[in-house]
Amino acid sequence: MKAKGFTLDTNIVTALIKKDEGILARIRKAREEDLHVTMNAITYYEIKRGLESIKKSEKIKEFGSISHDLGILFIDEKDILNYANTLWANLKQRGLLIEDADILIASIASIKGYTLVSDDTDFERVPELVVENWLRQ
Repeated sequence: MKAKGFTLDTNIVTALIKKDEGILARIRKAREEDLHVTMNAITYYEIKRGLESIKKSEKIKEFGSISHDLGILFIDEKDILNYANTLWANLKQRGLLIEDADILIASIASIKGYTLVSDDTDFERVPELVVENWLRQ
């Protein structure tokens, strides 16, 4: 099944906020190919809380614009939570557990049919998750 598009992990959105030219170019390319580029609810939360904690109002405003442009994939289906529960148990049994936030990010991408764009190698532990790293290409 072809992915619907790309969902950006926290480290990629952070690079986007910093106006990383490589990330901007990849987003343009994806959109030219009619692929959706978005972020997920966990990434939104992680970025927004970080910006709020350092009280960077200009960055908060910029992030608001980016999140509006990209849109957000939410945990809006029970299947996402069920997948996350199964994934957590599978990774724990194999001694490869990752952070809960990453399990939720992987679950959102998997269930919704998106390729996850991340610079986090922990996602390599998630079976069948399609991951690209736009910072290292």
